[in-house]
Amino acid sequence: MMGSRIPALARKEFKHILRDPRSLWIIFMLPNVMMFLFGYAIDLDLKDVRLGVCDLSRTPRSRELVDAIDASSYFSVAARYDNPGKMERLFERRVIRAGVIVPRDFARALERERRAPVGIVIDGSDANSASIVQNYLETFIATRSEGAASAPLIAARPVVFYNRALDSTNFIVPGLVAIVMMMLGALLTSVTIAREKETGTMEQILVSPIRPFEVIAGKTLPYLALAFSIAMMIVAVGHFWFKVPFAGSLAALMLYCLLYLFTALALGILISTLVSTQQVAMMLSLMLTLLPTIMLSGFIFPIASVPRPLQLVSFALPATHFLVIVRGVMLKGSSLADLWMHAAALAGIGLALMILAVKRFSMKLGAKGGRA
Repeated sequence: MMGSRIPALARKEFKHILRDPRSLWIIFMLPNVMMFLFGYAIDLDLKDVRLGVCDLSRTPRSRELVDAIDASSYFSVAARYDNPGKMERLFERRVIRAGVIVPRDFARALERERRAPVGIVIDGSDANSASIVQNYLETFIATRSEGAASAPLIAARPVVFYNRALDSTNFIVPGLVAIVMMMLGALLTSVTIAREKETGTMEQILVSPIRPFEVIAGKTLPYLALAFSIAMMIVAVGHFWFKVPFAGSLAALMLYCLLYLFTALALGILISTLVSTQQVAMMLSLMLTLLPTIMLSGFIFPIASVPRPLQLVSFALPATHFLVIVRGVMLKGSSLADLWMHAAALAGIGLALMILAVKRFSMKLGAKGGRA
């Protein structure tokens, strides 16, 4: 009997999904819109940084340096001035984000010592961008050929693994997979039981010979299949459209996605048992998934940089572990032996959420005279 009740409830949920083609269209379009919006909007690479240049040397060597900076795709000279004191006013008006001061003895220092100091002034009102601009400028000036600023005595030649071009898209897009899947998975299932309450069909479930875990399983399986197909779609968009490399096993990533979606759907089911209306369920699911996933999972900001108490919260988030998994599989080709701890953490979180959801639903059935 139990084997027939779960498929029957799953078929009922599939019919609910198929009877609302507009919602189904939105469900499939929303992840793509988010992928394209965030994929193009979130870019950690700074380009065309507006610079102010104060060339006190006015020699061919200093002009070569300034022209080389201006020709770079990372910088554009927005202002030239003779008095360094004008720089502060340009910062206040947001005309420039950094300034380069070439000293008067720049050319002579190059001829005598083969090295010459160059002043760099950064607008620190945006600390993160200021740090990036400073690193860009220091690296650019330090690695100039002898035609401009002489190379340093010790030249470092870094080798970058997994993302040689240091393209932030390869870092952001796999993270978007985690965010979209968590948000969509919790959102889809958060309205299931709430919808039964709103439409008055919960009473039919209460009087039917069905157990709480059968209700949860029957309502979860259709959305698991739907969310999994959407997950594969957005992975394909990331790989083929945004050109994110895929170094690992597709089969392994599919299994990890199923595990992650199970966790997201379990969270949505738990939310659905806590509220009475679909609107509240949707708002609560967005609040519990979108903001924590973006801010605390390591999607943009390193977990090591947040305070210790928030780091503990981060490790309790499913997205924190799935981000390591999806970036490891896509960029590094990591295997199960490399990722088993994060996979085990995902399984533990998902199982705990599902047990809480079943227990919560059992309590509601018991309170209304149903079967536990």
